[in-house]
Amino acid sequence: MRIVAAILICAASALAHPNHLPAAETEALDRCREEVAASSAKAAAAPDNLALRASLGDACLKLARITTDHADFARAEAALRKVYDADPFGEWAPYGLAYALVGQHRFAEALAFARRAAFQQPDEPETLALICDVHLSLGNTIESRAIAQRMADAEITLESLSRLSLAQHACGDMDEAVVSMREAIEAGGMLDAPPRSLAWCRSMLGDFAMERGDLDGARVEHEAALLLDPGCHHARWQLARIDLRAGNAEDARGTMLSVVAAFPKPVYLVTLGDAYKAVGGADSERLAAEAYKTGEDRMLAELGVDGLGHIRELVEFWLLHGGDAGKAADLSLRDLKEVRQDWGAYDTAAWALYKAARVSEAVPLALEAQLRNSGDARSQCRAGIVLIAGGRKIEGRRLVSLALLRRDAFETALAAEGADALKSSAGGP
Repeated sequence: MRIVAAILICAASALAHPNHLPAAETEALDRCREEVAASSAKAAAAPDNLALRASLGDACLKLARITTDHADFARAEAALRKVYDADPFGEWAPYGLAYALVGQHRFAEALAFARRAAFQQPDEPETLALICDVHLSLGNTIESRAIAQRMADAEITLESLSRLSLAQHACGDMDEAVVSMREAIEAGGMLDAPPRSLAWCRSMLGDFAMERGDLDGARVEHEAALLLDPGCHHARWQLARIDLRAGNAEDARGTMLSVVAAFPKPVYLVTLGDAYKAVGGADSERLAAEAYKTGEDRMLAELGVDGLGHIRELVEFWLLHGGDAGKAADLSLRDLKEVRQDWGAYDTAAWALYKAARVSEAVPLALEAQLRNSGDARSQCRAGIVLIAGGRKIEGRRLVSLALLRRDAFETALAAEGADALKSSAGGP
């Protein structure tokens, strides 16, 4: 690996002023928003000009890839729909529509457009990458891994190797995923990949480390990502979560205030609420409640439009913060049936059903989650608790015991619940 030592030594400087957004971050956002506004004005002035509509769709997609806001992806979809409806055999619209739909978690629709793009441009590597991405989003991990491996065999690039890493991770092969992602960074360095792409890869390594309970390793990776790209808000969010785990609530609050100011994603608002609660005090409790309410309202609003938005995040929010367990269970089953069938959908549905006292329904879903990905410690702990409650004590105790060896990978409350499950099930078959 060609990783410069200075990245690790100076990474902390990227977080020197957590209460202020880096200039690069706000400038990139402003440029994209200005481009969207200019493209929108041009398209409105010439509504029959498909090239201008396509440019507007492209500008909206660029903005959406920075903000990851479903509303920005929806604007991209609206512009590209007009292009596609006018010229369904054009090359760009199906490709762009697929990514706009993925951004809104409308994966089945995205796959249909991805396949159309593949029919029209079967020899383009970008089309193969698109098919790979959509299959991964749907939870079709075997298909995604096969395509990613084919891409990597054909050409060693950051794009091919990072996709292979994500597919390996989705199958529970964490060691292979880490190796492939590090190789992606190496390939990106040799091929002059943009800093933003390298930063994204480092942030994924940070996520992998967090899932293993290696919080120090995760901090190193996320800080390195910010050194490469100060606008990597995913890395800032994860660093705030690490600070919360470490008891540095005020640092986490400061980081999340800056992140939410530019990117008010529901999951970020929830983490801001968690940070306020951890700081403590009457004012912080009030501000935490406001952050939770805003995040919840945003997630609920998305249920009334095309697709189901952040449905899984909403379920997990309710389960962690005292929401209606029955409603959470019903929504989790909708996510599993209507949105995607990855291991995370099975894990969330099993846990929601367990919390709603529907244990017999939860057990097979927990087992399916483990079959699809047995490497995630949090899922392992939850599955073990579910199995113990369902009378499968030997299997359940084994899973919980293994998970607790990596208790830093998940919430303290869940670790305590797992320990209680072990204690209460001791001495029986």
